[in-house]
Amino acid sequence: MDILAITPGKTVADIGAGSGWFTVRAARRVTESGTVFAVDINPEATRYIDQRVQKEGLHNVKTILSKSDDPQLPANQIDAVLLLKTYHEVDKPIALLRNLRASLRAGAKVGVLIATVMERTMA
Repeated sequence: MDILAITPGKTVADIGAGSGWFTVRAARRVTESGTVFAVDINPEATRYIDQRVQKEGLHNVKTILSKSDDPQLPANQIDAVLLLKTYHEVDKPIALLRNLRASLRAGAKVGVLIATVMERTMA
């Protein structure tokens, strides 16, 4: 979060939010003066995050049921984006990033963390 400059008052998008692991941590970090958009194509994930943030008393999280090629984020509002172990799952990654661009403020940062599986061959 330091690399993405996620600080109080910032607006952050968690694309492929899943269970909300990053969403919750980012929401605490941006404080009530900031906003976190939890974006997912799975309606079950967005419902789960809505319930989770309600239980945890976080009022600065907004869920978005997106399209696979469009995060459906508001224009010119996002300071930082994280795709955590999600990018490899995206059907149309170039279209997604193109559509994401309109939502970014000047100087916004986009972080892509890719999960890798290392195989070990026994000889």
